[in-house]
Amino acid sequence: MDKLIISALELTHFKNHRTTHWDFNEKVNIITGNNGNGKTNVLDALHYLSLTRSYLGSTDSQNITHGESMALIKANLERKGSDHSLDIGLKKGQKKKIRLDGKEVERLADHIGYLPVVMISPMDRDLILDAAETRRKLVDATISQNSRSYLNALMNYNKALGQRNTTLKYFASNRTFDASLLALYDDIMVEEGSVIFQHRKSFTEELQPAIQRFYEVLSGGKEEVSVKYKSSLHEKGLRDLLADKLDKDKVLQYTS
Repeated sequence: MDKLIISALELTHFKNHRTTHWDFNEKVNIITGNNGNGKTNVLDALHYLSLTRSYLGSTDSQNITHGESMALIKANLERKGSDHSLDIGLKKGQKKKIRLDGKEVERLADHIGYLPVVMISPMDRDLILDAAETRRKLVDATISQNSRSYLNALMNYNKALGQRNTTLKYFASNRTFDASLLALYDDIMVEEGSVIFQHRKSFTEELQPAIQRFYEVLSGGKEEVSVKYKSSLHEKGLRDLLADKLDKDKVLQYTS
């Protein structure tokens, strides 16, 4: 991937930044200030430019300065000696808009990966303490920035999963059942789930040597550490897993 530098950032009505501008160094930048001045919000704006959403989990409308109707995150970029512009506009009651060099990006998914980002924060402790879903989100965000096929598979899988859950609720509320309808969503989940599984498995295998190398530095070479991808798909295919849990899913009204 070509080297991409964020040379400048401008925030308008984004959280507590009414109008703020920064010029960045191409290497290391340190942002200082008192508590509540908006240092974390600057990092969150950069996360927005990369993944089109807040790292902190807030909705688009919540990131607009109180009393305002819109917000704008704008960055100047440099790649291969050429200047580029990237901005994200947030407006209450409307979908966010992304423009690259003045041209609107039609699908948000098409933008992810253009500006890769790795966010490090005190909340990373949750990767160890929280449930597996927290770790999956990190893995999904990381792989999606480097693999279009993974991102597409993940989106298709989640869409089919949502439709399957809606169908299960419909069956329960109407006291009916149509196996052929459910099979349509199962087919999509099986196909896309295989792509997701293989990518996650490969990612974990590639990550292991790096984790061990850095951990040796921290432990002085006295300890070893490993990372493993635990999934039921190691033992049984997704189609069989869905079939095994169908009776339970019908009772719960969602895919377990």
